[in-house]
Amino acid sequence: MQRASLEVVYVYHSCFALASGRLTVLLDYPSGIPADSREVAERLARGRRLLVLFTHSHSDHFSPDFTELAELASEFACVASRDVAERCADAAERCLAVEPGDRASAMGVDVWAFGSSDVGVSFVLRMAGRTVYAAGDNAYWVRAELPEELNSLIEERFYAVLREVGERFAPVDVVLTPLCPACERLGGVGDVAALLKPALLVPTHLRGEVELLR
Repeated sequence: MQRASLEVVYVYHSCFALASGRLTVLLDYPSGIPADSREVAERLARGRRLLVLFTHSHSDHFSPDFTELAELASEFACVASRDVAERCADAAERCLAVEPGDRASAMGVDVWAFGSSDVGVSFVLRMAGRTVYAAGDNAYWVRAELPEELNSLIEERFYAVLREVGERFAPVDVVLTPLCPACERLGGVGDVAALLKPALLVPTHLRGEVELLR
């Protein structure tokens, strides 16, 4: 596929937009988003073809107000983890529900759903001639205060997903993955870089505290 320009735009927390031509792919639009961040999302939706993706139903990754963005767009589609569709009637009606192992296509974007060390899914996208890994909450959330059994499960699931994505798609062009200062290995950012070999790695899950990246 011929490459087109692709802009990665930070909106808030784990919400990012991938913009190419008249298309915007919006990832994990959250509840409780600050007004200035909501304005960024609205600008990227208004009069454009809009594909919204939700990795899971946690409120910091999903807002039922995505329907307001849909009304601003010239064309709208949505792909969401099945737990989102199960918890929100509008999502059940307007989004294609997916589970790990599913593949979908919308607005010229190919979407593969993989597992997660938390709820829901992670995504691999192909758009504008590029491959993008959007982790959602698939991260190395291991920390001392969690039960050992839970830490072991998190570790197992996290690396299983990374290995599968890496075997099928590495090297990828763009990675969006959580940075967790309170977690061991900073949430696995280094492991993601090593296994997926991205040209660009963008830390997520910062709740607006972007000064952590300085």
